[in-house]
Amino acid sequence: MKTLRELTGSKPFRFACALILASISSAAANADSLFYSISGDPNNFYVPDILSTVDADAQTVNNIGPMGGGDLGFNGGLTVAGGSLYSIANDSQGNSSFYNIHPDGGLSLIGSAGGLGQGFLGGLTYDTQNSIFYAAVLDTQGNTTLDSISQTGSATALGQSLGTGFSGLAFDSANNLFYGIENDDTGFSTLVDFGLTGPVSIVGSLGSGFDALTYDQTNNVFWALAQSFDGSSTLHQITAAGQESNGLLTLPADGFVELAVQSPPAASTPEPATDMELGGGLCLLAIFLKRRTGLQ
Repeated sequence: MKTLRELTGSKPFRFACALILASISSAAANADSLFYSISGDPNNFYVPDILSTVDADAQTVNNIGPMGGGDLGFNGGLTVAGGSLYSIANDSQGNSSFYNIHPDGGLSLIGSAGGLGQGFLGGLTYDTQNSIFYAAVLDTQGNTTLDSISQTGSATALGQSLGTGFSGLAFDSANNLFYGIENDDTGFSTLVDFGLTGPVSIVGSLGSGFDALTYDQTNNVFWALAQSFDGSSTLHQITAAGQESNGLLTLPADGFVELAVQSPPAASTPEPATDMELGGGLCLLAIFLKRRTGLQ
């Protein structure tokens, strides 16, 4: 029977060790995250929008429940702040309101109905560094500017021009930058980034029909939905450098146009670093024994 040192010095063991580390690294890079999305019938204003959860790993979409009585379209953005969901709703006259969304799809109005103003259609995000909400606001020609939104639902125009036709907005806490999806008059989508005092810079081209951008802090990536002609939506992962994945999940043709990611709590999954340390420790032990005994 071979000794432990003989086994750890063998080529099969070294190959297995490499596979272990590779699988651990892959698992850490693809940690589970729960997505929330809102769907609605764009041709019928009196059908309530639906709040759903999206699980990319399980390839499932689960409806939570209706949002309101159908007199509002929650098409102004969706974001997570402090573990809670927030969204901007627009009525049939284009008046925008700020809402906290309950886990069951129930709603709490923040501020007054229509209190934000009009044109809040380009995305909503939360600056975790300063605890401030931001929204992309479009005028009738699609020109997009940035507003801040207070915790009490009051909007303040910041006078910063972002470009045209925004359909998604996210805050990258790792780089302290905002990212947005800009669309031209043909529907072609471009990922851009900007700071509160800096210019808007092009990050990369995405393709057509992209919107609903959200930032995944756990995995340091963005997620977005791309719309298809049949009304379905495809989930994509995008890096901060603009590298776009193939479609990871196709959502039903139910008008999904909003997306927010909720990173898993630390207690729900093992820490990736712990797994890496364990696998790495075993392999380092093998290398140490091999060197001490001169095994090849």
